[in-house]
Amino acid sequence: MNRNRLWVVSAAVLVLLATLLWVASSRQTDDEIPTFVVQLSDFVHRVPAEGVLKAVKATPITPPPDAQGALRIAWMAQDGARVEAQEVVIRFDPSELEKQQLDAAGEVSRAELKLQKHETEAGARIRNLGRDAEAAGFELEIAKKFESRDELIHTRIEIIESELDSQLAEQRKQHADSSIDAEAATSRVQADLFRLEKGKALRAFQRAQAGLDGIEVRAPHAGVLVVQRNWQGNPVRVGDMVWGQRKLMEIPDLSTMEAEVFVLEADAGGLQVGDAAQVVIEAFPDRVFAAEVQRVASLAKPRLSGSPVQYFSVTLKLAETVGEIMRPGQRVLATLFLDELVQVPVIPRQALFERDGEPVVFRRASGGVFEPVRVEIGASGLGRVAVASGLDENDVLALADPTPGAAAIADENESSPAALLPGGGSR
Repeated sequence: MNRNRLWVVSAAVLVLLATLLWVASSRQTDDEIPTFVVQLSDFVHRVPAEGVLKAVKATPITPPPDAQGALRIAWMAQDGARVEAQEVVIRFDPSELEKQQLDAAGEVSRAELKLQKHETEAGARIRNLGRDAEAAGFELEIAKKFESRDELIHTRIEIIESELDSQLAEQRKQHADSSIDAEAATSRVQADLFRLEKGKALRAFQRAQAGLDGIEVRAPHAGVLVVQRNWQGNPVRVGDMVWGQRKLMEIPDLSTMEAEVFVLEADAGGLQVGDAAQVVIEAFPDRVFAAEVQRVASLAKPRLSGSPVQYFSVTLKLAETVGEIMRPGQRVLATLFLDELVQVPVIPRQALFERDGEPVVFRRASGGVFEPVRVEIGASGLGRVAVASGLDENDVLALADPTPGAAAIADENESSPAALLPGGGSR
């Protein structure tokens, strides 16, 4: 019995020793954990962007306002060409408008013929009804004149027959008169319908004529032409079909310029109106122009068709406009200053961890032990984080999680197939 108890105690001691050895081998010592010493420095979060120059004010050039439907561009002035007032800048293909005008003219002629035919036939029917009314009136007059009423001369039957003849003649006269009125009213309604049809065709003819009159678009004043581009950056070209009041060109006012740049969606966090910026024109890399964010698009959009990368459109107000070197459409490189903090603790992202949904760092305490400390993030950039509160200068932070077993868990997560899936989860 004592021997069995001895074996049980020995086995328990061996298991305990093996467990302690495994824990000791799997746990990093404080000396093995990489560290970082906190220093105070200025933190500036810069975001690069690229775009083009554009005029703040510009006179738009659109298709003729009276044109109906789509128009095809047959010719257009070159992008960047200098034009004079009333000079032709766009000419549309007239073939579709000419076809519409011919069709409308044919509809006008058909409506006129229908109206003439109707008026002729209605006039003939009314005249026939008029003759019937005259005949009915003559019969009524004869019936009244020779009506048999004397009972001494005529029999009762003859008197009744005479009264019936008079009533019949009177009803025929009333029916003839009412038929004339009904035919005249119906004729007027039908004639009005034909006139409406003619008016509709005539308006279509006039619209086509107005389109032909505006087939050539002229410059409202002298200046430099800038051809418009769609959201994919493609300019308006000869052969394009355009509708309505779409802006095709513009003549910019070169006295005041601004820059439209595009910021990656991932870099736009914290971007707001009033942020400082710098702009460099690619053609003049030695000149740096101060600017500030004036507008930020509410939605991010891709710049290239089929690309999943999205950008925010940002309008920069330039501090000055140099007309000698600035032209609409010039490519620019911009730097946006999203955050500028003076003498704050700045740490690498590797030193920041999360516990219960809160950002923490592991700071070395007395005795060399790392303890978790909750911090408040002031700003963040590429690989660096500015801490608003929770740290002091010369604090020593762990660049790896010093929690026992954290390294083994991290290695297991990185090597597992689930960690390779998007989001690190299982399918």
